[in-house]
Amino acid sequence: MATVHSPPVILIIVAISKFSEASVGYSYADTTVWPASFPVCAGQQQSPIDLLSNISSETTHEAFQFTHHTDSITENMTNTGHSLKIDVGHSVTISAGGLQVTYNIDQFHFHWGENSSVGSEHTIDSHHYPLELHVVAHNSSYSSFDDAKNHTDGLAVFGFLFEIQAANNSHLDSVMTHISDVHNLDDHHLVTFKLNDVIDSSKMTTYFRYHGSLTTPECYESVTWTVFDHTMGVSELQMEEFRSLYSDNGTTHLVNNFRPVQDLHGRTVHKYSYSASGAAGSYVNVYLRLSCILLTCMFFSKIYA
Repeated sequence: MATVHSPPVILIIVAISKFSEASVGYSYADTTVWPASFPVCAGQQQSPIDLLSNISSETTHEAFQFTHHTDSITENMTNTGHSLKIDVGHSVTISAGGLQVTYNIDQFHFHWGENSSVGSEHTIDSHHYPLELHVVAHNSSYSSFDDAKNHTDGLAVFGFLFEIQAANNSHLDSVMTHISDVHNLDDHHLVTFKLNDVIDSSKMTTYFRYHGSLTTPECYESVTWTVFDHTMGVSELQMEEFRSLYSDNGTTHLVNNFRPVQDLHGRTVHKYSYSASGAAGSYVNVYLRLSCILLTCMFFSKIYA
């Protein structure tokens, strides 16, 4: 009897998994109702926020460090009904850049609008961008994203803002080539890419950082946010490809999948600028100091010998 009933149980589990992947428990039509079902969405450390460009910039001599970002990765690209998500896996990590720990990159996804005057979740000086890329990662001290999301230091999200340009952005080629294969809800397709081909690391030199939340329910307030000030480019043709996706099975276009900016509630936002020359200079200073200490020790050792 147990053997007869075991397949239906497995099928039910699969069905639940598919339901979860589609994330149908919330809508962008009215984000103000999210707290009724997801109370944390009414918290004091919510994202996204409006970022102010006139914040005094602090200089950092520590560039971001990646591992395995040049490896070819083959993972699923999925139309979740709320975004276009590409899995990365746990082999790619990011650290330094002022981060206190190493993070395992789990996935990246996009937010966009029905036209190019809106689309990004974060704004700078209240200016909206047509597209925002989020690279989502979890603290490597925790076993998984699901484990990490419940800890205040558990997650990191890296936000890249896009502006319209005439030419297609080749960094998006691995996504654009197969976007037509995931037009409908729950469609997925294997894509092969290298993360450093998707992310333009030359744009990662000036950035904002603050503590916030996931921008989708359940809005866990466990995110160290890094939003880069230098924008990437995207063409109107590529934007139309994003807008061609459906949030269901071919009737409703997937657009305006962004949450409005949230109150800062007294949080501090930092802005950092990376200086490679300063980094070299700091190493020279350390060398000179050590040399002086060594010479001083040699001097006194001769006196008291």
